[in-house]
Amino acid sequence: MNSTEKVNVCSKCKYRKFTMQNGIVCGLTDAKPAFEDECDSYVEDPSEASLAESYNEEESVADVLADTEEKLPGSSWFKTIGWLSLLNIVLNMLGVSFIFGLGLTQIAQVGIEFDIVNGLLGWTTILGLPLIMIYTWWMTAKSSSRVAYVIGMLIYLFDAYVSYWLWDLTGDSSLIIDLVIHAALLVYFIYHFATYSGKIQKPETETAGGAADKNLLMYVGVAVVVMFVAFSTFAEFKEVFEILASLSGY
Repeated sequence: MNSTEKVNVCSKCKYRKFTMQNGIVCGLTDAKPAFEDECDSYVEDPSEASLAESYNEEESVADVLADTEEKLPGSSWFKTIGWLSLLNIVLNMLGVSFIFGLGLTQIAQVGIEFDIVNGLLGWTTILGLPLIMIYTWWMTAKSSSRVAYVIGMLIYLFDAYVSYWLWDLTGDSSLIIDLVIHAALLVYFIYHFATYSGKIQKPETETAGGAADKNLLMYVGVAVVVMFVAFSTFAEFKEVFEILASLSGY
């Protein structure tokens, strides 16, 4: 056994000691390891043993780095949509228009301003959808939830339909930019979801019980409620807005 191998053995021993002059030495003799094949005084350090067990030698550096990244590629866009939609709300209140966000939250604001929709329905839509999108990012990026990813895509698809309806009704050409952004991101989401699902059969976090399952069930429940309110808001807004649009000559 060469000196390097001896030092490796000593580095896992509870009696090891480190000095500035000699590096790792035996804490019992204050000398460098002098044994040949085995050290009679060797006692494995439990902390070093648990660390060694937690490291998979077959796992590559790329795999370790990938584990710290998003579990589902592209999920960070849900967070971006959510935050920009919340920014939209603030800017619209200040009389400033902004093109990127959720279209439904913007028309719900108009509905509240002109008393077209109930305040509770409107505000649940305005604040609920962006917050659901932000939480969708957390569920997909940190919890590997493909269910959350699909819900996020459905919410955004519904919002794309709202934007298309508004463009078709008013003929506002600026809404085309919004539709292009929706279409591009939906293609992006679908592509990454299909790619990820093809590589990963069943993420461990989705099969594990306990808190992860409860969080997912709670998320699905809240998302369904918010989407139901959003549909109700849109239905109530749509009928009145179509009348106003016809009177305005759209």
